[in-house]
Amino acid sequence: MKLELFRLTPGSAKQWQEVLELSFSSYYSSYEEFPGCPAYETLNETLYIMNHPFGASYWMLIDNEIIGGIRVLWSINSTKFRLDSIFIIPDFQNQGFGQKFAKMVEKLYPTAVSWELNAIAEEERCIHFFEKLGYRREGSVYEANSLCNEVFMKKQASSPRVILMCGKICSGKTSAAKELMGMTKAVLLSCDEVMEALFGEDAEEEHNSYLKKLQLHLFDKSVEIVNSGISVILDWGFWTEKERSEVDRFYGRHQIFTEWHHVNVSEGNWKKYLAKRNSEIDKGLRKGSKLDYETAKALGDMFEAPDEDDMECWALHPSYQPVETEN
Repeated sequence: MKLELFRLTPGSAKQWQEVLELSFSSYYSSYEEFPGCPAYETLNETLYIMNHPFGASYWMLIDNEIIGGIRVLWSINSTKFRLDSIFIIPDFQNQGFGQKFAKMVEKLYPTAVSWELNAIAEEERCIHFFEKLGYRREGSVYEANSLCNEVFMKKQASSPRVILMCGKICSGKTSAAKELMGMTKAVLLSCDEVMEALFGEDAEEEHNSYLKKLQLHLFDKSVEIVNSGISVILDWGFWTEKERSEVDRFYGRHQIFTEWHHVNVSEGNWKKYLAKRNSEIDKGLRKGSKLDYETAKALGDMFEAPDEDDMECWALHPSYQPVETEN
């Protein structure tokens, strides 16, 4: 599946209107027109914005098929940006595509210091959608018309977030996390590091109990760090779908943006990484316990591979190059 953004010219204004009306078809029976509401945008308004020197409109394409549109406006100095509208036709709604395309368009504007938008206050799912992208409500709700209210939302570019490293044992998660730490200036929290520092090889049968308590503590600590304005990387695998869902709910309750990275590895390379790990332990270059192939395989088989659409980044180790899940 190939996701693309295609910048439009004024010649596409009429088609933009058609896709816009189809996407917002469920809104017309619920809300009246009010100034700035994209659902009621006229052709002249579309043409005016498409000709504006400080704005751009894009088709959202999946395998070359138009599924919606997204429009961005910006200030003269190109630091303050506005997500002016984003819409998807009904057949592709509620499938995660809006999140992916919104993140893709943000990457096109690296000079952005802040992003803002207006949303209908009564549309809780819409508000939640923008909160997952890192936006936060600012100021009071104000009346748009007799049927609905509007809320102003804003976020700083590169909002502090929790980056979650997902992958089976010996897939190279820690190496990828450390490289990502250098790229993002985030704080790396690793259960393995703390367990090794505190217990070495002495945790024995209490290992799982200690590990669970440590994870809960680091979850709470990550919230404190993010709320202080610094991103966090959690490096401990997240092997099961249930665990990943619980993590999403936890950070959702705290209104913290999360970013999942799956470090994928082929079977052949996985065996090489396992052999390298054991060799480094033998030479004293690495702490930890050696793992024989059968034990490592049994642990690896416990990993429930995520759906690619659930991951913001899908990475192959050792050449760790995060890629938007566009294919």
